Amino acid sequence: MNLTEKQIKKRIEKEKSIVIVGHRNPDGDSISSSLGLATFLKEKYPQKNIYCISSSPKYIKDMFPSPDEVDDDTFFKSLLIIVDVSDLDRVEDKRAMEHKNIICFDHHIENKKPPFLVLRDTSFISCSLLIFDFLIRKYSHMNKKIATYFYIGLITDSGRFLFDSSKKTFSLAKKLISYGVDYLPIYRQLYKKSASQLKFEGYVYSHYDVYKNITYLKMSKEEMEKNNFDFEMVSSSVNLLSDIDDRDIWVFFVEEEDHIKVELRSSRRDVQKVAIKFHGGGHKKASGCKIESFMKVQDVLDALLESEVI
Repeated sequence: MNLTEKQIKKRIEKEKSIVIVGHRNPDGDSISSSLGLATFLKEKYPQKNIYCISSSPKYIKDMFPSPDEVDDDTFFKSLLIIVDVSDLDRVEDKRAMEHKNIICFDHHIENKKPPFLVLRDTSFISCSLLIFDFLIRKYSHMNKKIATYFYIGLITDSGRFLFDSSKKTFSLAKKLISYGVDYLPIYRQLYKKSASQLKFEGYVYSHYDVYKNITYLKMSKEEMEKNNFDFEMVSSSVNLLSDIDDRDIWVFFVEEEDHIKVELRSSRRDVQKVAIKFHGGGHKKASGCKIESFMKVQDVLDALLESEVI
């Protein structure tokens, strides 16, 4: 057990109240990491007050319970565990910016050293898998419900193993299944499509643009409102453009209230360095950032053309 892991385990054992939360615009890994850890700690320490305040992405909302509600007094007196993110301004609950007692589990590349204890390992495809690995090594305890949460996080962040087929990932996936995970219903849920999703996919494939080896889509608020497209569905669908005609970079530019959310993906290039240039971050082949307006799209595209092949 390394020093960071020892410190985290000690902090968790010490605190009587713990609040767990992930990042804004949650994905399957954020909610699965949060709920998997919260459920584990509730069973391991029934005398503690454990709260999970992460929300679920709409496309898998039926698979998870509603988030707990925590008042300010409880929130600030508790240990705050943030998962799948280490930048406080990206944490789903804005109160995190003012919290003084924080630990973190994250698998993203570090942009700047945060002022709190972080267990970070970028070799894990999902934060869920990182936390699962930590728990089974430190506590040797797991059950089907908890393992199922972590498995959902694994397969959503790995693109159902499309983006990571390493020996370590499959070994841990096998161990998750050994705890009784019934994966077929999970896959059925994830592969379900609504009429609105099909309409959106049709829109993407008839409106994307190409710039050299980049496939990209720009989506304005006006277009989303006109077509009744949900922001969460739009911003999480960048991989619809993956590897079209062997172009190795694909990007979504999605307008929010006061900025453009940018989702960067590649099969062969380091897009994380480009995300950092535009005040974002993430993984080498999957990152995100924000730009002020669509006027900056060309700047992002030009930066991506210079990205390193890995």
